[in-house]
Amino acid sequence: MTSYPRGRERTFPFFSCPFFVNNPTMKNFPQPLYLISLSSLLLIGMISPSYGLWNNEFVGKVTAIAEETFVTVECVSQFEGMGQTRELPRSVSGLIVSPTGLVMVLQNVEVISRMGNSFALSRPEEIQILFPDRKRIPGRYIGVDPDLNASFFEIVPSDGESYSGPFLDFTEKVLAVGEEVASCRMLPEEYDPRLDVGFANVSTVLTKPRKSYMTQPPLSPFNGYPVFNKETKVVGMVLADDGSAESAALSMLTGQISIQPSERFLKLIENPPTKVEKGWLGIRMEPLTQDLAEIWDISGPGGIIVTSTVRGSPAEECGLMAEDVITEIDGSELPVRTYPDLNWFRLKVRDLEPGDRLNIKLVRGASSFGKEPVETKTIDLELGISPPSLTEAESITLPEIGLKIRALTLDVLFARRLPETMGGVIADFVESAGPADIGELKENDIILSISGNDLIDLNSVGELFVELREEKPKELILHVLRGNSRLFLKVVPNWN
Repeated sequence: MTSYPRGRERTFPFFSCPFFVNNPTMKNFPQPLYLISLSSLLLIGMISPSYGLWNNEFVGKVTAIAEETFVTVECVSQFEGMGQTRELPRSVSGLIVSPTGLVMVLQNVEVISRMGNSFALSRPEEIQILFPDRKRIPGRYIGVDPDLNASFFEIVPSDGESYSGPFLDFTEKVLAVGEEVASCRMLPEEYDPRLDVGFANVSTVLTKPRKSYMTQPPLSPFNGYPVFNKETKVVGMVLADDGSAESAALSMLTGQISIQPSERFLKLIENPPTKVEKGWLGIRMEPLTQDLAEIWDISGPGGIIVTSTVRGSPAEECGLMAEDVITEIDGSELPVRTYPDLNWFRLKVRDLEPGDRLNIKLVRGASSFGKEPVETKTIDLELGISPPSLTEAESITLPEIGLKIRALTLDVLFARRLPETMGGVIADFVESAGPADIGELKENDIILSISGNDLIDLNSVGELFVELREEKPKELILHVLRGNSRLFLKVVPNWN
């Protein structure tokens, strides 16, 4: 990856390599060995000889675009905990992505992470858009897409005029293996110059769970920044993962980073989310492995085994049943053979909107080994609204025991392989040195009952504490589920 901080460009007649150009330890590197090393790298295909032919002019173009479209969003959010509301000033990097002054931030600004846990925040307020030249313009918050972790703001000039400045030009383009791309990032204020440009070649095209591109060398330092082609069009964004747990884990283990193509972002840029509603089918599922496909005599590239349907979901209402094998969606076969492949299908459904229709082809009775007739059925269904995730769920604070709890959501139950009908609430925030903390309650514990009173949902906790505040018992016994263990914890509340 050739990296050029603006103002310190280094060019060579044929090619450039960051290891030799920017590495301080190579200042005294012997010139003959330098040339031999560069030639060796070129021979094995790690460096493109065309880099030097387009760097100088291109770096100038890209940095000029970045200087006008890279901004910082300053805002204030509120975090509620232990009966108090705390203001949390924040500063995040953003990109101007439309002629109307839409600003995209590749971060969910309604959530903050703390020690591996995520906590919900209020919608950002007191928004200022800070430009590289230190000019400030007021802004407003629009909304967030939780799947892509992309938040959107709008520039609102104080003079009442509409924004009419530069913006990043996103375009849909299929990248080819070997194609040259570049990215640009904004360095911290202590750097001068602050803009840094890096180059790479597309090395691999990934098709699952969503299309993405790997580069050689990886554009790892440019995570969260745009990718340009030679026409300075934005063809994608550099992201550590595609939003799936599998790719996030791969990024952490291997350091690999990929380009997510522009089409993933164009839909949101054209129609920024206010209240995001995702399509929902409502099934638990497993992949149709090659072995099972052969045993059950199901042809095709793969499929999805329905292990159960969620009560009241579109899947249940349309007649999908446990052990049905879905082989086609809207006429397209499902290339699902492994557990990571399931995320491809999950994302495909969540990319649709509530009310969209799916035509599902399935095989029923294949798992009965002849006890039931095997039949092929086609079902047409309308997708519902995806239930809220844990960070979107409602919460209440119990200051007497130093605890903030949230409703138990389907995503938590599914992730922990718990029954969907299970009652309880989840410990969202435990105050340090508070009664719950002293009683050894942990964040993400599922609280099943308090002093023998079963907790059905969040409302049942609120009703129970109305009574407890009158009775003022000296201690409470919390029955909790932590992992696969059930524990009984004694908590001494502070009724004052």
